[in-house]
Parts: sequence; structure tokens; C-alpha cells
Amino acid sequence: MSSFVKKTITCVCCGEKYEISMMKGYSTLENSCIDLDTNPHNPALYERVILCPNCGYATAEPYTLIPDDIKVLVKDDNYQNILKSEQYDDTCRKLLLAGYLSVKNRNAKEAGYNYLLAFWYMKEHGFAEFEKAREEAIKNFERYLKETQDFEVAMILVDLLRQSEMFDEAMETLISLKQYIANNNALKNVSLYEEKLIKSKDSKSHRLEEMTE
Repeated sequence: MSSFVKKTITCVCCGEKYEISMMKGYSTLENSCIDLDTNPHNPALYERVILCPNCGYATAEPYTLIPDDIKVLVKDDNYQNILKSEQYDDTCRKLLLAGYLSVKNRNAKEAGYNYLLAFWYMKEHGFAEFEKAREEAIKNFERYLKETQDFEVAMILVDLLRQSEMFDEAMETLISLKQYIANNNALKNVSLYEEKLIKSKDSKSHRLEEMTE
């Protein structure tokens, strides 16, 4: 279940005002809905990122001021090519753009999550390049984890590596986590299931409910 609120905001990139339905939150009531990479299969989640209809600035943080160099990037050819590309729909486009800008803004965690959303959306809707979005999510989560201990993100990374058939890297990351998550039953149970999948060279997506089957 999701909730939205109508807002009129001023774009921090171009200064123009526009009206949006901003997501206040969403809930997933059952583990049967959630994948190991935390995908809740809730379409409302893609509304986390909004797109300015005037300049095309994409962000999940519409009230956060941005530096001038990011404003310039919105106008560059790389950004505009994605913005105007006919191979993407509006949702796919804004998720990829938000990921691109987060990378340029050196926010690896935000970039990782934006590309993770793009990966889920592109895979579910049959876009050919969904693996590239997954690669970008992996790359940025790895950057983030070099600077920060975040075991939930690390478990997402394990699953993305496994889905990418990078089994050695997934196992290496999993082993490095064991001593830290030993007292966290939820993450420990996920890690044991991930280890089983990695050893069997299983690269399919799996849901949390499968751990108890």
C-alpha cells in the first residue's frame, strides 16, 4: 500500500515551479513479496524519483540544493541523450538519469539505489539493457562500502553479484560479512540461503519466502 501527496515544488536545477504527486511512503506486508535483493515488487517505489518537466532534472531529493556543476550536467549531451531517447519509457528514463547524476555528485549509495531501481524496473518490463543497470548498481554499492560499514547494503550487493553470475565475488563478500552479522538473525538467515544458492551456481532471482520452503 502506498500514499502520495500533491505538492508544488520549485526545481533546484532550473528554478521553475511544477506540481507533482510525491510518494510519502509504501508498505509491504508479507515477505512473500520481497526478493533477496530487497525488491518489494511494488510499482509505487519507482515514484521515489521525480523528473522536472521543464529542465528534465531527475532526483529523489527534490528539496536538496545542488552545485552548479550538476546543473550544467543536466544540459550536457550524455544526459540529454538519455532524456530524449525513445528506447526508454518515462519511468525508466528518470531512474537512469537519477543514477547518472548521483554518480556525478559522488553519492555512491544514492547512485547504487537509483540504478537498483532501474534494474528492477527494466528487468520487469523487458528492457534489453537491464544488466547494465545492475552493473552500475554493483559498482556504486562497492564504492559506498569501501567507505562505510552497511551490512544491509552489503547483502544486497551479494545478491546482485550472484545474479550476475559473479559467484566467486559474491562468496568472498559473504564470507567477509559473517562475523559482523552473526548476531543478526535476519541477515544471518539470508546469508545462509545466499551461500546455498552461490554454491549451486544459481543466478535466478529468489524471494525471502523461499528460505523457509
